[in-house]
Amino acid sequence: MKANSELPDNLFNTLDKGFLINYCQAVEAKQKALDLEEEARQRYQEDQINLEDLIKTRVELRMATRLVSDLEKQIYATPKSRAGFNPKEKELSTSEIIDRELSELDFLGD
Repeated sequence: MKANSELPDNLFNTLDKGFLINYCQAVEAKQKALDLEEEARQRYQEDQINLEDLIKTRVELRMATRLVSDLEKQIYATPKSRAGFNPKEKELSTSEIIDRELSELDFLGD
């Protein structure tokens, strides 16, 4: 942000600044979701929370990760976006998300 604030106004306008602020907030939200997921996983292993609560935190983490990924694509911060290749991602249904989360939890339990 500091370096960008030194750019001439015509290169870095208010919309760019707003987008950058939103991106930084999304990255911060992703980190908070990572921390919550780690805490929830530990609490689940200690039988302090149930499986549903753990799945909810994992879904929140996935949503935050997807938001950051989408924003990175918009600013061409990923190799695929710089190359102009963005494959369409398949939207998962709620039951597919739950099945995937349960399979990952089964893997963690082994």
